[in-house]
Amino acid sequence: MSGSQFDLIQKANKPLFEKMCEVKSVRNGKREIVINECFGGFSLSEAAYEELGLKWDGFGYIFNDDEYRDCQALVSVVKKLKEKSWGGCAELKIVEVPDDMKWTIEEYDGKEWASEAHKAWR
Repeated sequence: MSGSQFDLIQKANKPLFEKMCEVKSVRNGKREIVINECFGGFSLSEAAYEELGLKWDGFGYIFNDDEYRDCQALVSVVKKLKEKSWGGCAELKIVEVPDDMKWTIEEYDGKEWASEAHKAWR
């Protein structure tokens, strides 16, 4: 797939994707967040895209940014499809953090964890 094809697919997916991400996954005072727990990096499978009603972009990176990882639709599809939701080098897991906590996703070589957001200087 060429870069321009990828861009066109991303543009076509964007309105539906943004609408589905308006609802965050919160259960019993905990926010549910999807992370990748193996080395490689976060991605979804083509089956997950299909389940979400998104056009496959060839990579599965549409939910890559932190701000989308607590999307109720994403959490639901990972719960429903389990391993079939995982992209090429991903092993997805749902973690819970307190709903009122500011959080971020940190990673090392694609292996991720959720942590409390704080200031950092380097």
